Amino acid sequence: MALGSISATTNQEQVPTSDVDGDGDTDIHLGSEWLRQESTGTFSTQSGVAVSGGEPDRVVLADIDGDGDLDVVIGVEFGQPLVWGESSDGAQAWTERVIATDVDYFSVDAADLDRDGDVDVVGGAHQGNGEVYVCENNGDGASWVTHTVDPGNSSLIDHHDGTQLVDMDLDGDLDILSIGWTKRSLTMYENPAIGGVRSTSPDWSGTGGTTHRRMRLRWRQTSVEGPKSHRPQR
Repeated sequence: MALGSISATTNQEQVPTSDVDGDGDTDIHLGSEWLRQESTGTFSTQSGVAVSGGEPDRVVLADIDGDGDLDVVIGVEFGQPLVWGESSDGAQAWTERVIATDVDYFSVDAADLDRDGDVDVVGGAHQGNGEVYVCENNGDGASWVTHTVDPGNSSLIDHHDGTQLVDMDLDGDLDILSIGWTKRSLTMYENPAIGGVRSTSPDWSGTGGTTHRRMRLRWRQTSVEGPKSHRPQR
């Protein structure tokens, strides 16, 4: 396999791939721009989301508003906005929609955590207190309720390349896996709903400035691998 450059356009780190424009081939999204694969196999740079602060760094593709096309969730470096970009007109237009602005959401992922049919977002703070929040989608991305998974100030973890959603214990629900940069531990937040059954315990309450609604999940933090020596900050 020959190694070559497909584009001089890039972002800080995370680059998700999928069929962004629905034409049957695989494209690449960078946050503020995306790379459309042409019929020749080459890539052309297209405008993405004009983010209101910071530099797009963590990028996840998901249908946030449930309209059948792919939107994009963006966490930034050197800023605090956690946003999603609404795709329209065959991915030719992107509109920034703010999810939260309270911490440096450097790690993000998206999936239907509460099984209500829409896509929720999880974010972890980097170079701060190491908070982890789940942002519950109230249906079409127009409003969000924030739930605390980890209030931060942990000696174990910040969230550099983390808060990834995966069913680690194979019990049918999504857990959160995270890795740090200066606090270099691998940490799992276990969702202990057995067999994928929602917990009825009111463990979280909304803090997003909208009507409170329980997300019926619980979380238990586990250090998979202890802290290592620190790396230089970035």
